[in-house]
Amino acid sequence: MCGRYLVKQSVRDWLRNALPLVDNTPDDLWRDRYNVPPDARGQIPVVRLDQSGQAELVALHWSYLPRWLPEKAKWRSIATAEQAPTNGFFRDSFRKRRALVPVSGFYEWDHKQTPARPNVIHLHEWKPFFLGAIWDTWHDETGIALITTAANQAMQPIHHRMPLIIEPERALEWLTTDTPEAFLKPYAGGNLLAHTVGLSVNDVRNDGPELIQAAR
Repeated sequence: MCGRYLVKQSVRDWLRNALPLVDNTPDDLWRDRYNVPPDARGQIPVVRLDQSGQAELVALHWSYLPRWLPEKAKWRSIATAEQAPTNGFFRDSFRKRRALVPVSGFYEWDHKQTPARPNVIHLHEWKPFFLGAIWDTWHDETGIALITTAANQAMQPIHHRMPLIIEPERALEWLTTDTPEAFLKPYAGGNLLAHTVGLSVNDVRNDGPELIQAAR
């Protein structure tokens, strides 16, 4: 389901070259982060469209509530590809407020083992990529939910779900399309790499490059 990801500071420069966007993120948001969890308080870099239709890089929360909800409820961090287009909790955001979360990799746990073993999934040489998301503002709190799909062949040995991966050349199309349902497919690229890492990533207080080292 992708409950954790990592993002390196160098992703900011990659973003500026990958997309025509306005960068509205504070400098102190950008540091190497190896264990980013869902969080209604912390902020993460997110790309979305501003009111004029320009792509902007902003700091949002990884936690989601729809604007129409009358009372605060449990924050959501994930919207499945099956739910997002039709479920009332996500539908309006899926149609009007899609986003991209730049990452260097993500974690998934293999529950066929005991204890469940975390794996880090990434591209060759840790090349950055985008995860598809939706966003909304509940009162004055703006946050996102990542979208997940069925696992592709590379992910199936680890987990039956995976995050929606948006290829950089289609990033603006994802933000602007009138037919976002066409994107809701498992990642078709054949260049995902995965290896098992240590259990330290289970604790969100742990952060550092040792988290992505292969388990011995």
